[in-house]
Amino acid sequence: MCGYWAHEHTTSNKIPSFVTTELETGHFIEAPSMKLLFILVFLATLLDSCYSLQNCTNPCHKHAKCEVRNGIHGCYCSPGFTGPGIDAEGNSGCYDDNECANATQLCGEKANCTNTMGSYFCMCKDGYKSSNGNTSFVTNDG
Repeated sequence: MCGYWAHEHTTSNKIPSFVTTELETGHFIEAPSMKLLFILVFLATLLDSCYSLQNCTNPCHKHAKCEVRNGIHGCYCSPGFTGPGIDAEGNSGCYDDNECANATQLCGEKANCTNTMGSYFCMCKDGYKSSNGNTSFVTNDG
């Protein structure tokens, strides 16, 4: 379990009375055994993730989801978009990535790249077809 540590508290020099750990949220969990502690940490993390998924402090933009990433919950833009992810007045929150402008030769020399909202597609130049026989395709899409 990455990011967690455990410390045994003892009432004597030989027998631990309980084990405690601090969660990434700053809360502490105590248990009578290491095995039970790991189960409780797992459940607490799972419940925190479920709670966070439904309880972002700000409304998320239509192209964002309320998620937990690296222990931090918030609004995160969907693939193909960048930005703060929050739906604020006067701020779109998530901006379309222009894959065609950001990548050199994304479609190759024999095709033109067309940016779309959250994605892109390639259109073969006159006289060419993609390997699957279509005139339009997305690179590395099988």
